[in-house]
Amino acid sequence: MHELDSLQNDFRNRYRYILVAQRMRRPMVWVGVGLIVTGFAENLLGVDVLLRPRADGAVTHPGTMIFLIMLAAGLLQYRPHKPTPLHRYIMSGTMLLTLSTLLATRLALWNGLDIGPFARPVTAMDGMGSDTALIVALLFASAIARRHFGRVGLGLALLATSFLLGAFIALSLGKNLFEGQMSPQTLAALVPMTMAVLTLYAHRPFARVLLLSGPVGYRTRMTVLAGTIVPWLCGLVLHRVVGVPDRIIPVEAMMIAVIIFCMCAVAIFSGLYHERADRERHVLSKELHRLAVEDQLTGVLNRNGIKLALEARWAQFQTDQTPYHVILFDLDHFKQVNDGFGHDVGDRVLETVGRMMASQLRSTDVIGRWGGEEFLIVSETSGAEDIAPFVRRLCAVVADRTAPIVNRGRDGGLALPPITASFGVAGFDAADPNESYAIKRADLALYQSKENGRNRVTIYDARPDKAA
Repeated sequence: MHELDSLQNDFRNRYRYILVAQRMRRPMVWVGVGLIVTGFAENLLGVDVLLRPRADGAVTHPGTMIFLIMLAAGLLQYRPHKPTPLHRYIMSGTMLLTLSTLLATRLALWNGLDIGPFARPVTAMDGMGSDTALIVALLFASAIARRHFGRVGLGLALLATSFLLGAFIALSLGKNLFEGQMSPQTLAALVPMTMAVLTLYAHRPFARVLLLSGPVGYRTRMTVLAGTIVPWLCGLVLHRVVGVPDRIIPVEAMMIAVIIFCMCAVAIFSGLYHERADRERHVLSKELHRLAVEDQLTGVLNRNGIKLALEARWAQFQTDQTPYHVILFDLDHFKQVNDGFGHDVGDRVLETVGRMMASQLRSTDVIGRWGGEEFLIVSETSGAEDIAPFVRRLCAVVADRTAPIVNRGRDGGLALPPITASFGVAGFDAADPNESYAIKRADLALYQSKENGRNRVTIYDARPDKAA
């Protein structure tokens, strides 16, 4: 139970930004819808709230608003653990087909091909930029591919992000990297919509590495940020301050865009490599910790591990007076088992006792091998009245579960006699300076159990003669 809780806490801490991003999907969609509707309303009313780069700059097209609202409807209805309804596939496929037809028709027209009636979609959507249509088409395709073609869908979403970044660079530098400048209103709406689509893939490596909460995620985010801002600022200086001569092809702006894309790609790939190395290191660290505190023969804690657990519970006892008892038990006449049947049989007995006793404990209890055939249990209880029947049951279980063990060893196949154990119990005392005093009292009680005939329980008090 404690191990499961620890794993869950590790997951929440490591991936908490991913969970936050997934919770922010719906708000980002609504922000995108609000921005695109606002942009269209500005155009319709002739009001400019968002600045245009120039007086005759691009505006938001009605088709862009329609497509983004349809995309938003699909994202708002998305449920990660439920199958996608057929009508959503049909609707998304129709939108994607329309956008693809628009792009294909425009590409044919740019190459001087006479396509006759197929030019009508272009005429009907005149004013909607090809870069906008391409980004929206990629977002639709990414959303459709999410469930069955996750890697392809993530690649499409990242490609849409790249074109969106290119549109931002073109708008800020006053250049045309594709067909023409995108409307600032459209660009502002596409940013949260693209981020909302990317949250569908937040658990996948290329997106996850940017959202990790540890050092790997922080370094990756800072590298991506620096790789984007520094070249962009250099481009602003070149185009807005120094002044770059006008060219048919804006070489400088395109090179800046390429540099930004490459820097981001290198940062993400580097982050993935470091995440993999960090994960392997984390697994190895946990395994080394397990080996340091676990007894390899019995599967319970070793002496160092149980001492650490005992110290932790003593600290808790000092903080809130949580009642704990120390249970020390020793296998009776175990030396005779080793001498008469061999150490391999003795090891089998210790392994059986350790694993069997661990299975009998409660989730709040902890057990460790104190040394040789001696074990120590730390149990949270409300008092001696509750601990006594619990320990008596453990004492009976030792005798019952070890009786069937048979060895045909060096002494002619003699059956191993039943194994019993003597128990000594003592509780934490607020007057004690440390936890070792409880162990000493439990050891005295264990000695009393052996003196009184073994295979019994003694609970330490002022009169350590109460055995069962």
